[in-house]
Amino acid sequence: MGPARHDEYHLKCLCSPYDDTQLATVRHLPVELLIHIFLTLAETSGDYPLAPLLLSQVCRFWRDIVLHLPPIWRYIFLHDTRPIAALHAQANLWAERALTHPLDIHVHLTHGDNLLPVLSPLLAHIRRWGRCRLTGTVQEDVDFRSFSADGSLALLDNLSITIQSPFDTDDAVVTPTHPRETIFDHGSPLHLGPHTSRFHRVYMNIELFRLPVPRYMSAVHLRSLVIREKSMQVVPDPVRFINFLSCFPELRVLHYIGFPHEPPPPKDRCPTHIARLPRLHTLVLHSTCAVRAVLSHIDAPELTELYLEHTNMEFELHHAAAFTADPEDGDSEDESHDFSQSPWSDHATGMGLRSLLRRSKPPLEVLEMDYADMRTKDFMWCFDHLDTLQEFRIVASDMSDKVIAMLAPYRTGVDAQATDMEVDEVPLVPSDTTALRVRLPRLSALELWNCQRLTGDAVVDALGARVRLTDNLDRNAHAKLADVAVINCANFLPRHVMSLSPLLGTRLRTTG
Repeated sequence: MGPARHDEYHLKCLCSPYDDTQLATVRHLPVELLIHIFLTLAETSGDYPLAPLLLSQVCRFWRDIVLHLPPIWRYIFLHDTRPIAALHAQANLWAERALTHPLDIHVHLTHGDNLLPVLSPLLAHIRRWGRCRLTGTVQEDVDFRSFSADGSLALLDNLSITIQSPFDTDDAVVTPTHPRETIFDHGSPLHLGPHTSRFHRVYMNIELFRLPVPRYMSAVHLRSLVIREKSMQVVPDPVRFINFLSCFPELRVLHYIGFPHEPPPPKDRCPTHIARLPRLHTLVLHSTCAVRAVLSHIDAPELTELYLEHTNMEFELHHAAAFTADPEDGDSEDESHDFSQSPWSDHATGMGLRSLLRRSKPPLEVLEMDYADMRTKDFMWCFDHLDTLQEFRIVASDMSDKVIAMLAPYRTGVDAQATDMEVDEVPLVPSDTTALRVRLPRLSALELWNCQRLTGDAVVDALGARVRLTDNLDRNAHAKLADVAVINCANFLPRHVMSLSPLLGTRLRTTG
């Protein structure tokens, strides 16, 4: 007999609707006294989590009282030994029947990985939380009413998940004497306009061994999500990660911090669904070999900022293409055959970015590549498809002169990889501007850091020609370069600074 059936049987034995002798005196109790008894039972019945529901089954009279008594439903007891689906049904029913009353939540966990799945349906009602008590392997007691004199007024703003390995800790099961870090924290008030209520941002920090699967989750509405792998002992799982993202349809900011070791190939060819993130505007991928798998399975039509950090890998990636269904356009070798210290991750990053841009067509405004790189052919493809990009920063790239030359003006119909126009050949006011085009037409900020293979001559030729053209064109068609940084590039010499200074003036920076 399961826990729920046992609770129901035990309670019905105490209050059987068919034994008139047991109900004889109860029927004569005033309704007010019955309400007081019911509320006391609901508040203290941790051993009977379904008490309100069972009370409503005793007789029609009790059912009428319970169904018209919203405060009795405000006490929610969830124990992870029961099926997740049953817990979700209970949480949703209790929250609905409690109407506007604050919710007092008690969750008992036998495994810490169950925390997010059990709580997920109630996170949608976090503004109504009065008290949340966690017991078992995770222990915390938070009075949300202390956030505000008017009640909870909590707003779940950020969820930070640390994925740890059982090999990283001697006590995988957290005991009362060795609790985890604080789960809930709250920051300064957030004002949502002059005529709205005051809310407090709530930050949720949890540690897991594995991300939950979507079938055990309800949709969670929050602004920011950070997922961090704790050590090299954590086996990355891009399929599980992408599927998990589907639980956050309102996500605006996503950070994924991994470790530089390659995930194993998926069991089935391309088993991953596309994560639809219609409001995502900022994405950060740091120190992960799964760049292609992630970028190829995200649909982010509002993405404006993309940061790829420390994704260059000197070792061969054997499974990067295993997460795609079929070979994609551009998967062939780089025809330019440029030198690279990280050819495999260059390939993966470029193909992932191509896939993201093809699928989502995002209005990307900021692209930062910090120890992240692509092949020459991928730079060209992306430059041709990033018409909204305003800021481009790249650090420690192996890019060759062919890449920087792509930023120079070129004549319509001329080979995209070359330009027959030197800086001195571009007049201050071109006579036929309709024949000239520039890639990244909205680019206003360009930063090149530690790009050791670039020659100063190529930088001067490309940027000089671009500035001569764009400084004299209508801003509605092409943006001017307002900020150019060439820093710690060994082949960018003082004479190159002197060549660009008359054109850029204070817009040129050579120090950080």
